[in-house]
Amino acid sequence: MIFVLLAAPVHAQVIHGHLLDDESDMAVDGAWVLLVDVEGVVVARTISDVDGAFLLRAEEHGWYQLRSQRLGYATTTSARLDLVESDSLKVEFRISVEAIPLAPLTVVGGQRRVEQRDPRLERWDYYERKDLYGVKSGFGQFLEGERLRTTAFSLTDMLRQVPGLYHRSDGGREVTITDRQGQRCELFLDGVYVREGLGQGWVNPSTVAAIEVYAGMVVPARFLTRRPRSCVVAVWTGIRR
Repeated sequence: MIFVLLAAPVHAQVIHGHLLDDESDMAVDGAWVLLVDVEGVVVARTISDVDGAFLLRAEEHGWYQLRSQRLGYATTTSARLDLVESDSLKVEFRISVEAIPLAPLTVVGGQRRVEQRDPRLERWDYYERKDLYGVKSGFGQFLEGERLRTTAFSLTDMLRQVPGLYHRSDGGREVTITDRQGQRCELFLDGVYVREGLGQGWVNPSTVAAIEVYAGMVVPARFLTRRPRSCVVAVWTGIRR
């Protein structure tokens, strides 16, 4: 079941949505949301975030349907959506629980490792995104703890640990971070959009608590800007509130 709430003109065909449990009205996170054309071809896909939010873009205008897939819920396909040129839709997509029988589980022993969480990162929902976009889907890369305990003299030195990122200097004091396609990465410091280039001393590496990187099609809603980008670098120090 899907409800179209509003439409507003932009320079692309975009669907902003929230995935909700049809019975409880609670947000459903960690679900695949697919955009399917009239021939049944998947043209875009994403994963709903902790608030059930998702964003999908279509390169061409026309008729589309949304499809949701998540363990414990019935696979659901929406009614057709007519995306006109430069259209933007805000939708509620509702799905229903589906009981799934699971095999019995017996714990036979072993030690459980408890993750030590940094309260600064918990405040920014870092661990929720790490679970959803890192562990469950692999869309993001996350560095904290031992991976950041380094003798790096700059943030760019830290980012050299991330596969798929490249550093380009303008010959002066500015360094641009790009992905494999040469796309400039947008930079966030403690959740605030900053810019695209790194200057010397932009942030003291000793203050960095964690870094998360998204260099693909899927980016969490909190890092979306008005400019279409495929690469985001978010640096967390816990200094800003």
